[in-house]
Amino acid sequence: MQDATVLRQSEEQFKVAFRASPLAASIARLADGVFIEANTGYERFFGWSREEMVGHSALELGFWPNAEARQAWIHELQKTGTLVGYETPLNDKSGRVRQAMFSCEIITIDGVEHILSYVQDVTERKETEARIEFLAHHDPLTSLPNRVLFRDRFSLATAWAERSSGKVALLYVDLDHFKTINEHWATRWATSCCNKWRSACASACATPTPSAARAVTSFCWP
Repeated sequence: MQDATVLRQSEEQFKVAFRASPLAASIARLADGVFIEANTGYERFFGWSREEMVGHSALELGFWPNAEARQAWIHELQKTGTLVGYETPLNDKSGRVRQAMFSCEIITIDGVEHILSYVQDVTERKETEARIEFLAHHDPLTSLPNRVLFRDRFSLATAWAERSSGKVALLYVDLDHFKTINEHWATRWATSCCNKWRSACASACATPTPSAARAVTSFCWP
């Protein structure tokens, strides 16, 4: 009797934690991905209500981009039965691609294997990380590689030339009055000027993948 009471208390505690989780929580059958339970996090992050999810599979709803993506997730999960921090693109109800992070575990309910999943929408975080990474290696005005990325590419180019007995050409261009253009004709005109110059150099360059970089108002092109 006491064991039954403890079990009921444990089940109630799990239900409260499941429903109150700030993440999108769900329980789905491992074999076919049909949801048997979901909390309100899915509607908040992905647009589907609990009523729309229960009784339907993630593939049926269009949650996964394709069956292969879900199978890759299942493959990783089955290695240990638990998966933490698994990142993958998912679709929301409107069809937009979202970057999601799974923490999940295989559990058994009435002898049938299910997946208990907690999903977090990390789209904004990934976009911010990508922007920070881009700005760390590119000039914010022209989007050209900055000195750090230019040095890295130039080192790769010279290393390739040494291995293949080839040659590397370095073109240094100083744009007169570029600062004046930027200050008096607005940033968009300066950016347009740089992009036209970059396109002209790319068209004239015989190298399949040339690189241009900005250093203040001067430019280098290997």
